[in-house]
Amino acid sequence: MRKKQRMRWIALAMAAVMAASVLAGCGGNGDGGTDKGDTQTAAGAAAGAGGAGASEQAASGNGGAEEPKTSAPYPATFEPFGSNAETYTQNMETFQQEFLDYFEETGQMDKVRGYDEPIDVTMVRYYSSGLQALIDSYKSQYGESYEENRFTDIIKRLLNVDIIFNWTTGESQYTQKLRLDMAANELPDIFFVTNMDDLAGLAEEGLIWELDDLIDQYASDDLKSVIESQSYAIQKGRIDGRLYGLAATMAMDNARYIYIREDWMENLGLEYPKTLDELAAVVEAFATQDPDGNGIDDTYGLSGLSDYTYCFGAIFQGFGSYPTSLHEVERGKNVFGGTTEETKEAVAYLTDLYQKGYIQKDFASQSTAQEKELITQGKVGIVMGNHSLAANMFNSLHELDPSVTWRAIPAPTKTGEPNKLLLSPNIKGFIAVNKEFEHPEIAIKMADIIASAVYNSSVGDWWYYDSNSSYALSPVYVFMPALSNLETYRELQEAFKTNDTSALSAKGLSYWKLMHGDNEAVAWAYNAMFGEGEGTPMAVLDSYFRDGNYFYETFNGQYSEQMNKTYSSIKSTMNQIFLSIITGQQDLETGWDQWIETFGKLKGDEILDYVNEWCAENNSFN
Repeated sequence: MRKKQRMRWIALAMAAVMAASVLAGCGGNGDGGTDKGDTQTAAGAAAGAGGAGASEQAASGNGGAEEPKTSAPYPATFEPFGSNAETYTQNMETFQQEFLDYFEETGQMDKVRGYDEPIDVTMVRYYSSGLQALIDSYKSQYGESYEENRFTDIIKRLLNVDIIFNWTTGESQYTQKLRLDMAANELPDIFFVTNMDDLAGLAEEGLIWELDDLIDQYASDDLKSVIESQSYAIQKGRIDGRLYGLAATMAMDNARYIYIREDWMENLGLEYPKTLDELAAVVEAFATQDPDGNGIDDTYGLSGLSDYTYCFGAIFQGFGSYPTSLHEVERGKNVFGGTTEETKEAVAYLTDLYQKGYIQKDFASQSTAQEKELITQGKVGIVMGNHSLAANMFNSLHELDPSVTWRAIPAPTKTGEPNKLLLSPNIKGFIAVNKEFEHPEIAIKMADIIASAVYNSSVGDWWYYDSNSSYALSPVYVFMPALSNLETYRELQEAFKTNDTSALSAKGLSYWKLMHGDNEAVAWAYNAMFGEGEGTPMAVLDSYFRDGNYFYETFNGQYSEQMNKTYSSIKSTMNQIFLSIITGQQDLETGWDQWIETFGKLKGDEILDYVNEWCAENNSFN
């Protein structure tokens, strides 16, 4: 189905080398010794006789290291230091014992058995500004760094594997640096691929292992459970039906909510809107009726950002529009959401509110920080976004005035009847394994350890959700269940009823501690998201699922050659034209006609033909 793009991919990688030739200085290693006709499976290589693979205690149980005892089977090479070094040591020892006990009791020890001799595994990684701040904090608490931290430490203790990072770089430079390694045939043993086309190119060139057999043989029950819950996302890593990249998955239940200031609603005696007309009336009232009572015309009904499909996403959903998605409108027929009449109606609705002055004038050019400042100043009464707004946007205003509260509501619709959430895979990238690496199973064993830290550890919250971000330190990144947010919310509601936290998952326990901790601002934010009562975003999410008001994106395949050429241009052009319409730079009909014409010129119909054909061949329907 998918056309081979071997020469185009090679050209892409070589272009990266030429563009960054001043940084290069590394030559290739011939053809890499890879025979594309080799059909040997990864699991077979790991368990086969002879060579380095024979030193591992494979599923057959033959030979190798001694059975793990009641303490870590291999000595640590990292010594913690800092203000919380003792906590680090206690949590490490607790988890390693629980890990060994669990895998022994469940008869799964063969899946995670370590190695007689230390094995070096080369990797690469990127960091974001947020992760850098986390590392700075962990450095002072535990002595951790990108290269040496709780995850690299536990992998050493449980597997006798030493992780060596060839390089680390900022997130924006990562793909280019990895492509340099691809072109120079200097791939690390296990690595993260952020671009689907790069994954396809590596697979087609025979440079990475197939993973299906590895997962069958080495994945723990808990890891398989996560993979099953994320089947939509996992599909993205398949090339011609075979899995070459294990998707690093985030929760896919990351909905868009409408938040309304409750005190302004009370001041004006308004009812919470269920229809889009009622929502428009509330927006107008907030902009024109002095909801804060200061006698000054200084408020907006609605604020937003240039990423309008995010900040106004609930309005689009209210019209039945999903503008950035390929989704099924009837069995076997997918559309690009930006071309539907429902989307045109949503754009017209926003245009009307903007031209009347009810939406903040400069929303299309303001940053997130500027929008937060507007909220903190008490100038806006309705904000839209995901569940994290309480922690990221509303917290500063709450600190200034604790009496201000926000209520999340379901997206209003034209008729007032409930509409549906569109759920799409939420993927950070793919874990791939170099075909020349003799122990590809280590990638799955590392993932087993990460999954076990979440599901089978009494200190799982420290492993995965410390500062709500510690999972980002993991060298094989994240594996979150598809409905992680919803599941956590429901766990917490049960704990509120019973005051019993024993059944909480790692994430749930972490959030419970934050909600009942000494930091009042943090406790308020997490209760505003996951707490008791109506009006939280998670309560809204729960109502969508309780009533069955959701559906899935059906296309989860690799991009076609045409998609790689023009799909991003389709989205960016749509953004530009829609913003120009909303802000009055051109009228609705002229702008819409221009957009539909451009969609055709960029081969949008050809892309839809491919998508519909893929869905039919893969029986992917709602």
